[in-house]
Amino acid sequence: MININPTEQFSDLVNLIQTLRGPNGCPWDKEQTHESLKSNLIEESYETLNAIDNNDQQNLSEELGDVLLQILFHSDIAEKNDEFTINDVIYNLQKKLIERHPHVFRLKTSLSSNEVVSQWEEIKKQNLSSKGLTSALDSVTPNLPGLMYATKIQRKAASYGLDWKDIDGVMEKLQEEILEYKKADTKTSKQEELGDIFFTLVNFARWIDIDSEIALQESTSKFITRFKRIENYCTRTETKFNELSFEEKENLWEKSKSTKI
Repeated sequence: MININPTEQFSDLVNLIQTLRGPNGCPWDKEQTHESLKSNLIEESYETLNAIDNNDQQNLSEELGDVLLQILFHSDIAEKNDEFTINDVIYNLQKKLIERHPHVFRLKTSLSSNEVVSQWEEIKKQNLSSKGLTSALDSVTPNLPGLMYATKIQRKAASYGLDWKDIDGVMEKLQEEILEYKKADTKTSKQEELGDIFFTLVNFARWIDIDSEIALQESTSKFITRFKRIENYCTRTETKFNELSFEEKENLWEKSKSTKI
């Protein structure tokens, strides 16, 4: 029987994971390691994001449970390796939240959202040395998706004063990088210059307060929608898309931008 008391319910869940990974548990569950579960954590996180994008609250509840499962899995693996326990995870989170919200728990002062973010970053700076980090940029995990990683690196550098004076400087830099790409004559140099263009575009998005990762995802979704409209049209009309001329394909693509196809 499933317990409905929140505190007891969480303890029951922890015990359930321990049973699954215990001597008489599931062979697959017992074989898992931090390394083997990496892709699962990424997949569950993206499925959670998909539920949010679709405003599917029921699915969101389920996907958040799947993310919690990954946390409990890693915690149990760590406990069996004498590394840390789920209690350590919870304690460290509570400690971090209290330390980084002094305006709530210690100073009792009123701050704006922007001031809270600045305060959070300042406290993180003070904690760098305690974590053995030599650079402020070391605190940004390199395993993030490329666009997100670039954004966080740029924001971190900007918080230390390394930033353009205005957006015009970013635009000039973008034009400069495009010219350098045109001059590149090898695949290696083209890749390097293209990377610089992406990096500068991310910087531009940051300046106009647009999440480049989300912007790219939305553009990709838009492309998929239009492509599917063309597929449906070709199926209805028994048209072979790959046999159409470039002009006919272009015409269909323009029509796919609306539902009139």
